[in-house]
Amino acid sequence: MKLADSVQKSELGLATFALFLSDQRLSEFKVDKNQQIITFDSETSSLMINIRNMSLSFDLKFNLISVPELLKDQGIGFIKVDNFNVSLHLFPFS
Repeated sequence: MKLADSVQKSELGLATFALFLSDQRLSEFKVDKNQQIITFDSETSSLMINIRNMSLSFDLKFNLISVPELLKDQGIGFIKVDNFNVSLHLFPFS
């Protein structure tokens, strides 16, 4: 799965830094199937899904620049998010 390119700009003192991320791809997605809980609330007709201990990894390319040119670099990197929980609450209109 490919994610959209992004840019994050920050000002620090007299310099502005920009970090461009491109070619972001999901490289790993782990879910412990034994840690999923799905419940239905009949009073509100809502569905609640809880997933525990998920992990995600993303590979990416980066380009880091500053104005004035104090720092300039580019290369590849990764983002890893481990052992997080997700709760999803769904409330139908009808």
